[in-house]
Amino acid sequence: MNTIKKVVPAPVAWAVLAGVVLGIGGFTIGSIMSGSDSSVTVIPQGVPSIPKVVNRVASSTLSGSLVQTATTSIDTRNWATYTNYELGFSINYPRDLVVDAGSQQNTITFSFPSSYYTSVMSDAVRVSVAVSATCTPVRSYTDRGESDGDVVMINGIQFAQNLQYGIGAGTYDDIKIYDTNENGACYRIKYSSHGGNSAGAFTSDHAEMTIIDAAHSHDHERIITVVDAMLQSFNFATTGAGQDEASYGNPANSGASSGVGIDLLTIAPTSLSTGGNALLTGAGFSGHDTIVWISNGTVKGVVWGGMPTSDSSLSVTIPAKACTVYTGASGMACPSYLVIKSGLYTVFVSNQNGTTDPVYLTIQ
Repeated sequence: MNTIKKVVPAPVAWAVLAGVVLGIGGFTIGSIMSGSDSSVTVIPQGVPSIPKVVNRVASSTLSGSLVQTATTSIDTRNWATYTNYELGFSINYPRDLVVDAGSQQNTITFSFPSSYYTSVMSDAVRVSVAVSATCTPVRSYTDRGESDGDVVMINGIQFAQNLQYGIGAGTYDDIKIYDTNENGACYRIKYSSHGGNSAGAFTSDHAEMTIIDAAHSHDHERIITVVDAMLQSFNFATTGAGQDEASYGNPANSGASSGVGIDLLTIAPTSLSTGGNALLTGAGFSGHDTIVWISNGTVKGVVWGGMPTSDSSLSVTIPAKACTVYTGASGMACPSYLVIKSGLYTVFVSNQNGTTDPVYLTIQ
């Protein structure tokens, strides 16, 4: 399991921070709001800033504070790994979580089933990873909310951390948002938990309330430990250069796949409207059925396909809709389309030399 980089001598578990926020009797916010929370260690100096992170609080405080959370000792050997090369990240997760990769553009959501709770009190808990052009400002959830803007290190990556708390009508919301930038895009990891703040909604017996609240608190702390391990596994994912199919089994290579790879380096411009032209630069473009793909993270469509005239550059027009299947010269009708609306997309190239890493393109 990947671990968070050690930056303080006495790290404190993220679950402990949750314990301050979620007590046995329900949701509390006083200690954190008043600044008296002692469950995290803040280093007030010597922290480099994170460029391009746009955040209501963090933009002014990234150079002034660093919070370190601890590694966890949870067994993740049977976990699954979700990898999305088009969005450029990977994350590990328990196999019993529900993975949603299609409801929101460029967003992957992992939902915890109610079986994680052992009492009648169960919360709606989700972890999502979203990729967008910029990090939108984080605002307080209610007038009782708070966004602290600390810098945290997760698996060696600097994130701007913002916290949101809300309570009312017998329910609470606990939200933690982590923003960072890579390859000109914002990566936002969001943890959210919504549920009841007291067992009084289920029983009027005080002894039963105590038992239910204690079980709920224990279950929630266990979930926080799982979420922390998921966060620690987050990393940026890149695909290596592919191999020339002619090299496979070549006696001169002693069976080694050491052929020419394919690489996509830049797209220019990085922002345009549909119908506009973009120039791709890279290497290994020449090949049969070279395809330029555009993707919103869940669906990909063909922008261009054929035999390039150059090994290192391609000029393509971004269509209003892109066929989700490369029909080539077969004459087959396109079965479905990706309608290209405003937002952040990835563009990548594939042919017999392999598949490139994606570059990011904003459609206006």
